[in-house]
Amino acid sequence: MNKTLTIGLLSALSLAGCVHQPEMIYVNAHPAAHNFDKDRFDCLQASAQAAPPVITHEIDALGYYHERDINESRSDQLMLACMKAREWTLTPVTIVVQQ
Repeated sequence: MNKTLTIGLLSALSLAGCVHQPEMIYVNAHPAAHNFDKDRFDCLQASAQAAPPVITHEIDALGYYHERDINESRSDQLMLACMKAREWTLTPVTIVVQQ
């Protein structure tokens, strides 16, 4: 495989991994009855206590150094469950353009 084709394939593969993720916000059907900042703070504390950060240090096949929290996914799931229990729903932001 020639050098140009290899670089082209690597570029295409790296761009294919760049999928746009919509902006997400918490929404509550009864916001007057809830305090978002307090609920979020309490849930962050609870998730950090239940799944504290555990940082690993890795070197990939190309020799690049990475730090990763192996509890991040579990902590995120606990945060979502806690907020859901407090009636907050994580919702994608919809942008409406009026003409």
